[in-house]
Amino acid sequence: MNRHLAIVATAFTWTGVLLGLPSLSAFLYFAWALVGVRMASPAGDAGGKPDYNSLVGLLVSGAKVAGKTLGWLTTGAQWAIALLTVVSILLLLVAMALFTTGRGLQAHQTWARILGMTLAAILFFVGALGALLSRQGQAVAASTAVAAMCLYILWTLWRQFA
Repeated sequence: MNRHLAIVATAFTWTGVLLGLPSLSAFLYFAWALVGVRMASPAGDAGGKPDYNSLVGLLVSGAKVAGKTLGWLTTGAQWAIALLTVVSILLLLVAMALFTTGRGLQAHQTWARILGMTLAAILFFVGALGALLSRQGQAVAASTAVAAMCLYILWTLWRQFA
């Protein structure tokens, strides 16, 4: 196996592993939290109509308003947890694609070469866009490093694939 190809295949494999483990744990955590939030049902109305001119009636009315406000907050939290669950699933799928690509490159598969070049090209454009749009020195340096790494991957997969 070519030395450059071994470096690129190892980079794809370990990037997939290092991205996949946290995203898998995040998915399990957020899915469990989503199930827990959706299973918790609010208590039903106690029934009866209190006298709204009394102190107890005022307390009941205040509690109902607070309950509705907390219900809206719970609905917002459900949406946020659902969004985080979807993002963690997407990251897990990307990690699986990276890992599979790395293993395919080690086995000299053509589909892995094409998928690796596609992933590297997408990441190159993201890195180049980040380098062009950032105004902070460290962000520009990090984006430029990502773009340079992707150019190396593209060069390796285009010219040095054996």
